Amino acid sequence: MIGWIKGELLNIEDDEIVINSQGVGYLVLVGTNLLTRKNPRIGDEMELVIYTSVKEDEIRLIGFETFLARKVFTILLSVNGVGPKAAVKITDALTPEDIVFAVNNGNHTPFLQVSGIGKKTAQKIVIDLQSKVDKLHLQYSMNPVSGTNGVGANSTMASTNNLILNDAKSALKNLGFYDAEIKSVIDKHAKPDISFDELIRKCLSELKKI
Repeated sequence: MIGWIKGELLNIEDDEIVINSQGVGYLVLVGTNLLTRKNPRIGDEMELVIYTSVKEDEIRLIGFETFLARKVFTILLSVNGVGPKAAVKITDALTPEDIVFAVNNGNHTPFLQVSGIGKKTAQKIVIDLQSKVDKLHLQYSMNPVSGTNGVGANSTMASTNNLILNDAKSALKNLGFYDAEIKSVIDKHAKPDISFDELIRKCLSELKKI
């Protein structure tokens, strides 16, 4: 399975790009908003978190900016009627924080902003995800801006930080790194207030030098 890719952008066609990584051209499906934000040009270096979708007749790579966005995507796939293309549109249009905040508040309206998502599907997403959003290990519960609800904030932050470290170890192991080198870089870069994505970026940068 491919979990992360970095290389030269060879081609852009609608919502698909080709990245040259060590002499192999990988065709990756990405969200249109992601491309707008990054605004890449042919020849630029691109770095994406990858979800490998495997079916009987197709293997498809789907690209995300962060590991958290990919995790939200995989949880969305558990909703009956939400396939990879719809899940990509949702994670591309809404941030992980937007999605969790909407689900926690039983609000399906934000999902109606996504092309192809109707009221019934939006309501189903909210209902189906209410028991699953805790898997995201986000550092907030009620307030999407501050990250906390003001109650037990220190305890929540400590618990979240442990989950971030565990998720980072798991992600790096899935990328093929060994336990000893993973422990070394995580111990070096882990801080109480570090985010999952920042930790992963620093660890990967360090591991490439080893």
